This record gives sequence, structure tokens and C-alpha cells, in this order.
Amino acid sequence: MGYWFREPPPVGSDGLSGPVAEFLADGPAPVYVGFGSMPTPDPTGVVRGVVDVLSSLELRGVVSEGLSGLTLDGLPVEPAGRVLAVGSTPHDLLFPRCSVIVHHGGAGTTAAAVRAGVPQVVVPHAADQPYWGRRMADLGVAPPPIARKDLTPARLRVALEVALSVEARRAAYALGEQVRAEDGAGDAARLVDAYLSRARPSSPGTRARPPPAGGRPPRAARAW
Repeated sequence: MGYWFREPPPVGSDGLSGPVAEFLADGPAPVYVGFGSMPTPDPTGVVRGVVDVLSSLELRGVVSEGLSGLTLDGLPVEPAGRVLAVGSTPHDLLFPRCSVIVHHGGAGTTAAAVRAGVPQVVVPHAADQPYWGRRMADLGVAPPPIARKDLTPARLRVALEVALSVEARRAAYALGEQVRAEDGAGDAARLVDAYLSRARPSSPGTRARPPPAGGRPPRAARAW
């Protein structure tokens, strides 16, 4: 049936904050890194490793700050011009302008990355996230998932190299086209309408009649 997405923004509108829009326009598409609301042990160490990997691959990055605790604060050297920290930013506006989405594997984030047509690196933390990581790998749009406890700069570098491959980018683009062509919310509405149409009485005469006032209930309804 497909995902349920909100309507895309009008053509020509951006909706991203000034610093984000300027950063995106100032160079190649960056790698997005964000773990949503998943608490992350040693977030400063994680970001330091991410920045080192991006620098070694000569990539730019966007780090999503939030409940996961990821932040550029505390880094010994500020990665000026190469990595931008962002707050709450609409995925449907940001993801299509990124080169890879590194995320925790939540169902909603996965759906947004799929719709954007961008390769992924999934770092599952809990719940159904390992499933989504495996599913993205099976579809060819991501390398095998890296469990949060197993995340290291070396593993992230290898995963990014796979995600940036021609094969992964082609698979992600094709899957994004397929998903964007779906009408999940519309299909669901039509199914609900069809069900209600079948369940609706065809005429007033089909309604059950109440028992006569003050009379005995019909034989089939008597108590034993």
C-alpha cells in the first residue's frame, strides 16, 4: 500500500533555515549523521570519530543534534566549513540534498531516506531498528547495518565507501522513484471507504427492529 507522507513543499520553496540552506549551497552534498532520540553513550567521541572519517574521505557532513546528545561542542578542533550542526530539520527537505544518510534505523527516518533516493548507513540502537538495517542492505541501498555497540571510525569508513558506490546510489535512486510514485495515504483512504461501503446497511428495512414496548422479548432472545 505504501508509506504515508505529507504533501511535498511547493516547487521553488526551501523551508530550511538560513545557515542550513547556505551550507548546502556552498559545496558538495554532505553526509547526514543523526540518531534521532536514541541516547548515545559518549556522543562527543562518536562525533569526533565521524568528523575524522569525513575528513579522511574529504566529505562534508551535517550532524543532527538532539536527544541522542550528538554535538560539535567539545571537539578540540572546530571543523569549520566542513561539518554543520543542526537542530530539528525536516527530513523531507534535507535528505534529498545529502549524499548518504547515517541514522539509527527508526521506521520514519528509514522511510524518509528511502523516499529521498539516497544511500544509507544504518546504526541500529534498539527495537525494530536492526530489521530496517537488514532490509535496507537486502535492497542494496545500504551496507550491512552496524550495531551501535560495534560502531568504530574504521567500520564507519568502510560503510560509507559502500554507500557511496555507484551500485548503492543507483539502487537508492531507483527505490526512491518507486516509493515517490506510491500513494499510500490515498490507497488507505480508498480501502477504508470501500470497507465502510460494504458494512453500511443497503436500506432502512435491514435494520434490526427493537422489541415491542412492554411486551415479551422474542423467543430467540429469552433468558433460560
